[in-house]
Amino acid sequence: SGLVVPRVAANGRRLGDGIYFSDSFNRSFQYAPITRDGKRVLFLCQVALGKTWKTTGGHRGSTPPQGFDSVWGTNAFQGRGDEFVVYKTSQQTLRAVLLVE
Repeated sequence: SGLVVPRVAANGRRLGDGIYFSDSFNRSFQYAPITRDGKRVLFLCQVALGKTWKTTGGHRGSTPPQGFDSVWGTNAFQGRGDEFVVYKTSQQTLRAVLLVE
């Protein structure tokens, strides 16, 4: 069924209550927990961002600002990649699961 908006945040919610993605492998990798056998699991997804609201700060809530479809958090992570947040499960499709050693 793809990814869902979590009820409890595992790593915070600087950009609101949504499903977080990054255009940077390094950014995603830092959030991927290590499995018992020492690997990390990452998901490759197709994401329909639509009209993005760009911010260097934060965003609260479970929807993007009015008139936007997603939030783009940029320039806040010391060059480790931007974050993109969608608030509807229909805006993303899981394409592959990657096991990284």
